[in-house]
Amino acid sequence: MDRCSWRDFPGIVKCHFEKELKRELSTEVKVTLSDGQAHKFDLASADRSILIECKSYTYTATGN
Repeated sequence: MDRCSWRDFPGIVKCHFEKELKRELSTEVKVTLSDGQAHKFDLASADRSILIECKSYTYTATGN
């Protein structure tokens, strides 16, 4: 697979998981965690049973 732009990566991940899970996912969804803190997830199902963070460590100069 060719390397994609970091800007395209979340969309590619979204398409992949929607196909695999057969569910629609929303982007950049804010969720309140059990400790009361809010966190913005890259992808989430409408019922919040699926939460996804899109990370690719090869997009940084140091690999972090």
